[in-house]
Amino acid sequence: RTLIYDRGSYGLRVDSLYTNYINTQLDKKIITADICDKGYVAVATDSTEYSAEVTVYDSKFKSLFRWSAASGQVSTLKLSPNGKYLAASVVSGKNGDYSSMVSIFEIKTGSKLFTKVYDGSMFVKSSSDRDFVTFVGIDECVSIGWDGLNERVNDFYRLEYFDATLTNCMAAVYHPDGDDRHYTVAVLDSNGAVKASVVLQGNVARVSADENYIYTYDAGVVNKYDLSGNMISTHQIGYEYVFMTNHKKGIGLTYDMKLDFIS
Repeated sequence: RTLIYDRGSYGLRVDSLYTNYINTQLDKKIITADICDKGYVAVATDSTEYSAEVTVYDSKFKSLFRWSAASGQVSTLKLSPNGKYLAASVVSGKNGDYSSMVSIFEIKTGSKLFTKVYDGSMFVKSSSDRDFVTFVGIDECVSIGWDGLNERVNDFYRLEYFDATLTNCMAAVYHPDGDDRHYTVAVLDSNGAVKASVVLQGNVARVSADENYIYTYDAGVVNKYDLSGNMISTHQIGYEYVFMTNHKKGIGLTYDMKLDFIS
């Protein structure tokens, strides 16, 4: 199912390829929202009493859980794939300093399993798998188990790109020494532990990875590396705009209305 909503407005709908499941207008403006594999929807809206309100709905859009943020702005939400947990980041700022408060809730009981303020961090993106939720900031990411345990923080100076949607791993692209002539690709497992860190030359527009290889794309060329940084193969695509996805068949390349795979 796909969630579509009007950020800063009221409209929200959930569709599959042939079916509309939800099509509604909320009575408060939407800040951000998320949907999980079970069809549950989490929505952060503005509020007259609080900084923001977060509501979790089931697949029939019946309210299951509600939480209010007393201050700050809800920057990103993430539901666990099974619909049992909600994670949220609330960003606050004052006099040029900012922080992010990350909280994890059990939806059925309303219990707060984890809460922590990360000073100097602005988490604006999030992703998750079955076991962990990951929040991504400007120079760092934090991964936390859905049970509120096993927190892991990684610092990535000048983080340029981060993908937490890969199969069994995540990938970060950053410039640890500030030199744009080369960059570092870090491959992490699902709980944020760095499995490999490879320094590569030149530029990169897209990066993907799996448990054994790193794939980079720039200027019509896809390169494949092992986790030691050795180039395995290179592929001339010839198109400027290529979208890379991680797939069980290999790395999917979408361009010119076509889908190819590099295994």
